[in-house]
Amino acid sequence: MWNGNKIWKLKVHERTKMFIWRIGANLLPTKDRIAQRLGELDTSCSLCGEEVETSTHLFFKCTIAHAIWFGCNWGLCVDSLNLTSNEDIAKLILNPLDLGPDHRSTISVVARNEKGELLRAWAKHLDGGDPLKAETYAMLWALELALMEDFQHIVIEGDAKLCFDAIGNKSVTPWSIGSLIEKIGDMSCLGCMES
Repeated sequence: MWNGNKIWKLKVHERTKMFIWRIGANLLPTKDRIAQRLGELDTSCSLCGEEVETSTHLFFKCTIAHAIWFGCNWGLCVDSLNLTSNEDIAKLILNPLDLGPDHRSTISVVARNEKGELLRAWAKHLDGGDPLKAETYAMLWALELALMEDFQHIVIEGDAKLCFDAIGNKSVTPWSIGSLIEKIGDMSCLGCMES
């Protein structure tokens, strides 16, 4: 049985607390819950019509929900979350994912002049262990650093073919790096890279 006592200590609006509690207690008026009370009823999702409308489907499994998550800047891969119940959703909200040392990446950027001589080098740790996202973020960071350092005529090198392909052809962009690729494209508007 789910214990929602931790919710009431959150420093958020009372309506938000009540909403989280209703999710955890499986009290949202989704079609599956309404059908349990009223009997025969169409339980297909109101948004996609593909599956039974439950809270987990509505917030994380529905194709419309996927599109919304894809469009946000949080970089959350909902497919990687193992959410099978309302209790799991509430626990995720109350205890956000702990990405310990096993889920970290380290990226680096090296700046050289036209003779190949070292000008500067940077490195930093990222939360999350997705190599593709780390490679893409490294490209974005390299552009940001080049702009900050006022470097001219830059060349970005790397071994992440998917990243370079996505920059050249947005139709092949994996959704997990879509927002980063978009930011890289925006950098071209600032004149720090050629399209």
